[in-house]
Amino acid sequence: MGQAFRLLLIASFPLLCSCTTSFAPQDGDGTELCSDGVLCPNGRYLRMSKEQYAVNEAIVVQYGDLPGAPKDWIGLFATGSPNEEYLHFFYTDGKVEGSVEFLGLSAGSYEARLFFDESYQLEDKVSFQVVN
Repeated sequence: MGQAFRLLLIASFPLLCSCTTSFAPQDGDGTELCSDGVLCPNGRYLRMSKEQYAVNEAIVVQYGDLPGAPKDWIGLFATGSPNEEYLHFFYTDGKVEGSVEFLGLSAGSYEARLFFDESYQLEDKVSFQVVN
C-alpha cells in the first residue's frame, strides 16, 4: 500500500461521471451531460477518464468541489473491499479540484473512492474495469 500518483492537467475529453455509469461527454459550453442527456449535478464530483483501462495503464481520476481540507483523499479499491483496504491513495493537499494519475492495476473490477479529512466515511465513488 502507499501513494502512487502523478498530478496532471487534463484537457477536454469524455469523462465518466459518478452521476452515471456511462460516458458523460461535454457539450459546447463545457457543461457535463450524462449519457442520457441529463445534466450532471453541480457540486462535488469524482470522474474517470474512461470506463475501461488496460492492465498497467495509468488510471486518471478527476475531482472537484471538495471542502479543501489538506487530508481529503482519493483511493483506488478492489470492488467490494472495505474502505480501509485501499490499493493506492492520494491526499488532495487542500485543493478543491484537480486530477490525479495513479499507477496501473492488474485485471479486475475497481472503484475510485472519495473521503474527506482523513476519514473512512465514503463521500463519493465511481466504478471502472481493468482488462487484459
